[in-house]
Amino acid sequence: MNQHLALLLATGLSTFLLVTGGAIAGRVTQTQATATPTAVPTEDIVALLQAREAEYQQLLAQANAQLEQAYMQQTAQPSPTAEPEYPVSPDQAAMIAMGKVPGATLMSTPELVNFQGTIAYEVALNRGKVYVDATTAAVLYNGAAAGSQVVQSGGGGGGGGHEREGEHEGEHEGGDD
Repeated sequence: MNQHLALLLATGLSTFLLVTGGAIAGRVTQTQATATPTAVPTEDIVALLQAREAEYQQLLAQANAQLEQAYMQQTAQPSPTAEPEYPVSPDQAAMIAMGKVPGATLMSTPELVNFQGTIAYEVALNRGKVYVDATTAAVLYNGAAAGSQVVQSGGGGGGGGHEREGEHEGEHEGGDD
């Protein structure tokens, strides 16, 4: 009976292995059949590649045109850090201020400021500050002279101070308190 049982067991195991091997072989051949690409005519591939290349070249040309336009706009506009040109130069403003205060010495380079709504040069002298209009060369305020007064008051400034680069600096020395 041992032999009979061994023969039965061997037959069952062999059958199991054959069925499993057949299933695996069938699955592999089925996967290979679906993985094989369908034949596409070569002309269609070439036409598709040419169409993509033409589209790419068109997009590239558009991008280059936009870059060129942006470059032209950038070079046409003045630099935001460049100071605007005025008829009176900083050196001229310094000479005018020193002419109004004999014997005074220049402490620093004149700077453009908003003096009571008027663009002016703030000229720092050793005796005080003098404000010279950047467009007319008129002395707007002479803080170096004793008891000085504002020669011309601006319209839209709305206060008795001056502003440098957006900062309010308060009242003038010896000014209209």
